Amino acid sequence: MRTLALSVACLIFGTLVAPAGLRAQGDWQTVPGGPDTRCGLGDPFQFYARIAHRDSLLVFFGGGGACWNPGSCDPRGNAPIRARNSVYPAYNGILDIWTSVNPFKNYSMVEVPYCTGDLHLGSRAIEYGRGAADSSSSFVYHHVGARNARAVLNWIAGQFPSPAQIVVVGQSAGAIPAPYYAALLARRYPSAHVVGIGNGGGALRAAGFSSSVLRHWGADSVLIAEGLIEGTAGKPMTFEDLYIGAARVVPNLRLARVDCVADGTQALILRALGVGDSPVSTMLTASMSEIEAAVPEFRYFVAPGDQHTLFSSGTFYTAASEGVRLLEWTADLAHGREVTTVGRALLNQSEAGAEAMRFSLLTPEPQPEDAGWVRVSPSDTGAGAFSLDRVLGVWETVSIGDDPVPGPDLDFVRFTFLRRGQCSYWIKAPRGERRSNFPYTINERTHTITIDMSGSMYEGSIEGDTITLTAPRTSRQPAQTWILHRR
Repeated sequence: MRTLALSVACLIFGTLVAPAGLRAQGDWQTVPGGPDTRCGLGDPFQFYARIAHRDSLLVFFGGGGACWNPGSCDPRGNAPIRARNSVYPAYNGILDIWTSVNPFKNYSMVEVPYCTGDLHLGSRAIEYGRGAADSSSSFVYHHVGARNARAVLNWIAGQFPSPAQIVVVGQSAGAIPAPYYAALLARRYPSAHVVGIGNGGGALRAAGFSSSVLRHWGADSVLIAEGLIEGTAGKPMTFEDLYIGAARVVPNLRLARVDCVADGTQALILRALGVGDSPVSTMLTASMSEIEAAVPEFRYFVAPGDQHTLFSSGTFYTAASEGVRLLEWTADLAHGREVTTVGRALLNQSEAGAEAMRFSLLTPEPQPEDAGWVRVSPSDTGAGAFSLDRVLGVWETVSIGDDPVPGPDLDFVRFTFLRRGQCSYWIKAPRGERRSNFPYTINERTHTITIDMSGSMYEGSIEGDTITLTAPRTSRQPAQTWILHRR
């Protein structure tokens, strides 16, 4: 139960070259990465593509942690690192092609899964030792994210001869390389308007850390070879250098960042790196200011709250800051319209003040019923008489696996389902508590529900006053059943 409570409370981490046969236009297809690509543990690498309008392209780099030593990379350990390929594309958020208000629904899309522990930037395999006391004294981890990404870009070049608009979005671990791969695409397509957006990585600043891990993965040589950033002589390479260097040498590129001012995941990472005394807002201020000083065209959007990523869930449609909606700000940026920096005032507030504002991620104005807050699958439209009112309200978790709630490690785990597809989640334990907002969708025909808890999909059925959820298997625990009762 203690392991379960810790993993639930943390929820700390949130998603490719030869052409493959693509079916009907608009279908999502799995594309093999090719012989030179692989995931961290040596598994085959694949990516996902959906071809629609060939003049507009969205490329999405997923996240999932990072590793750089035996303890963090060992597949037998508990590090929350994605080392194997995802088996399906993420259909939510900006990739949701069925939501009518999504300004990118008619774009061709490519999703680049993350499975190499190297921020999509590594170029070598490393053998890690476990120690003499271990009978399996070593293992090999393939930090070859740059090789995988290069395969994706080569595939894109073969499929899209002359796109006019390209939007590159990276979230969590994918936020760091987003400007670099946007710059490579801008260089390949000099007549296109290219935008690169990193979400959920702006606060990751620690003295010497970025330079050392990039060198460890062999990423520094990859970046320098492309001529987009300078060598490390004179100063250590930083993640900010990827934005600054890309903007300086590629004229048809616009770069931006999106972060939450009290991002709980980035706060945990900063503590792990030994800089936990600096609030996320302080680190964001320093990072944004450094890029702004070197790149006047750079823009950022800072939202209230502690959510980690905003682009792969329904929060993409509800997030707002200073009266500006993220959805509209992103669309304007993608179409070359002028946007201003949003959320600068939030960076001047204390971490405690930002924490108190987390629930303002829900925009107050009513939204159209088809805007993705509660969605029925297209094939299910018109079927069934299941009422949304059956779900709305407060639900208490009464058991997780074989353990009752409340119990010795958990006081309660409470879900409050709101009308616009947002779920307020509150977990309280003897050692502390945490509140978050997560998007959910329901299928009115099958009476099923899916909750996107920071990239982990909790799926279940609704019967009367009981919701039965299946929590996905993780490195810390097997798949478990959660039973919720209406309060």
